Amino acid sequence: MSPQPASLESGIDAKNNSIESRVAFLDHHLVEYVNSLPPSLKLRPIAGEDPNKWTLVEKWILREAMKPFITDEIYKRQKIHFNPPPKPSNSDIKNLTPLQVRLRDRITKTTVERTGLFEWGYVEELLRGYLEDPVYPSHGAIDVRAKKLMVVLSFVVLQERFSVSTAKLV
Repeated sequence: MSPQPASLESGIDAKNNSIESRVAFLDHHLVEYVNSLPPSLKLRPIAGEDPNKWTLVEKWILREAMKPFITDEIYKRQKIHFNPPPKPSNSDIKNLTPLQVRLRDRITKTTVERTGLFEWGYVEELLRGYLEDPVYPSHGAIDVRAKKLMVVLSFVVLQERFSVSTAKLV
C-alpha cells in the first residue's frame, strides 16, 4: 500500500486502467453550477425548539440531496469550522494573522453599511478590539469577536458576490 491519499491512489488506479476518475466536489462543472445557485439554497434558517430561536443550516441543498442516503445524525450534524493559525510565538510582534488581515481588509464601513444588516459602530468596535488584542483560547477555540466578524464578513461577501441589494430592516 502506498502512503498516498486515497483520492490520489484512485486516480493512479484509474489511470492504469485507462479510466478517468473525478472527485465529485472538485468537478469544475459542479462547482460552477453550485456557484450559480442563490444563497437561499445554500443557507437556510430553520426554526428551533424555541420559536424565537433560529438556526442557520449551512450546505442546505447538499443536505437535502443526500438525505435519502445518510443517517439522521449526519443530516443534522453542524459544520465544523476551520480554526485560524495559532497565536504568533512572540507576543510583542504586531503582525496580524491571515484571518485578522482578511477581516481588516474586507470589513469596512462601506461594505458593512451596504449590507444594511449591521450597525457599523458595533462592528467597528469588535474589529478594533480583535485586531488590537486578540484572545487565543488554550483549547484551540477561536476568539468570540472573530466568530462574530466572520459572520459579518460572510454577509459582506454574499452581498458582493450575488449583487444583493441593501437590506431594509423594518
